[in-house]
Amino acid sequence: YAEEDINDWLDEDLAAKALALRGEAYYHLKDGEQARADLEQAQKLAPSQSILAMLADNELNNCENPERALEWHRAVLDFRGSTSSRIMSRSYLQSASILREAKRYEEALAILNEAGPEDMTGSSAYSYYSAIGGVLRDQGRTDEALKTYRQALEIEGMSDRHKELLQEAIAAIVSPAA
Repeated sequence: YAEEDINDWLDEDLAAKALALRGEAYYHLKDGEQARADLEQAQKLAPSQSILAMLADNELNNCENPERALEWHRAVLDFRGSTSSRIMSRSYLQSASILREAKRYEEALAILNEAGPEDMTGSSAYSYYSAIGGVLRDQGRTDEALKTYRQALEIEGMSDRHKELLQEAIAAIVSPAA
C-alpha cells in the first residue's frame, strides 16, 4: 500500500487506521518524512493520543527535530480524547529528557513536577525521581539531587534494583570517581 492513496477511501475510520499503520511502518523504516505525512493525516481523520506519541517519537528519532518532538509531546499531554496513563507518562519523561539535553533545566523540572510524582509508587516513582535528581545534578544542585534520591528510597513499592540504582546515583555525587 505504499503507493495507495488512502485519502480516497470512503470509510474515514478505516483510512485513518491504514494511514496510522503505514505511518508506523515508515517510522520503523526510518523514513521520517513519509511517517510524518501519514501520521498527520491519520490524526486529522481520527484524533488519537497514540498517533500523537508516534509523531513525537518520529520527530525525535527519525527527523532529529527535538523542538517539534516537544510540540507533539505537549499535544499528547493536552489531548482531551481517550487517554492512556502509559503514553502520558512516556511523554512527560521524554519531554523532560529533551529539555535536559538542551540544558533547559527549569522547564524539565516543571514538566516532571506537572506529572505529580509525589503520588506515584514503584517503578513510576523511580522513573520520575531519578529524572528529577538527574536534572538537579546536571544543574549543579547536588544537595537537592541527593535529597530527591534519598526521598525516592523511601517510596513504597520501590524494587530492590531501583533502590540499588538510586544508591549508585547518591554514591556518584557523594564520592565522585576521579
